[in-house]
Amino acid sequence: MTDRDLSNELAERVRDAAAAKMPLHIRAGGTKDFYGRRPDKGCELLDVSGHFGVISYEPTELVIRVRAGTRLIDVERLLSEHGQRL
Repeated sequence: MTDRDLSNELAERVRDAAAAKMPLHIRAGGTKDFYGRRPDKGCELLDVSGHFGVISYEPTELVIRVRAGTRLIDVERLLSEHGQRL
């Protein structure tokens, strides 16, 4: 599956959930699951962990776009190569 296919699939699942008024539990690595409240019982899991990578990065403009499942450590590593940080 290509990045575009995965993006389209995730977008379709979000649209379907919105139309059905079904809450989504968006999750990647699950490292911050202890933050916030627990998902409702009727909540559907939307796993974005496979949707990762840098879409674009313009160090001189201080702009980076990454996919939803991109690990923060990977973003921080890339930024540090240019003397930048979150």
